[in-house]
Amino acid sequence: MTDKRFQNRKLISNQSENFEELFRQRSVKMIKHYSSGTLKYPNSQQLAELNIITENWKLGDRLYKFAYDHYGDMRLWWIIAWFNKKPTENDFQIGDQVLIPQPLEKIFKFFEE
Repeated sequence: MTDKRFQNRKLISNQSENFEELFRQRSVKMIKHYSSGTLKYPNSQQLAELNIITENWKLGDRLYKFAYDHYGDMRLWWIIAWFNKKPTENDFQIGDQVLIPQPLEKIFKFFEE
């Protein structure tokens, strides 16, 4: 039985030259794995249901700090990164607006749809 998180993903073969040493160590010619999942961005109707808080990125800011301040859980930093379409802190520049979507319950429902 396949784990639920892999249900809509394709099984692909990785034959990239970048992994030749790994293939040699494992005595294989390729590695099969599931394709990477993607998170859909909210549509305009879903965006209208959200309260979006704006912060300005300053020197020393971290996504996990915003997550802790606004969600009470620093592990939810990825929601802010996803919503801003900036996967890492290095993608933010001083002065950038950081959009923090709320409430969490609605955001999590977007992923179930």
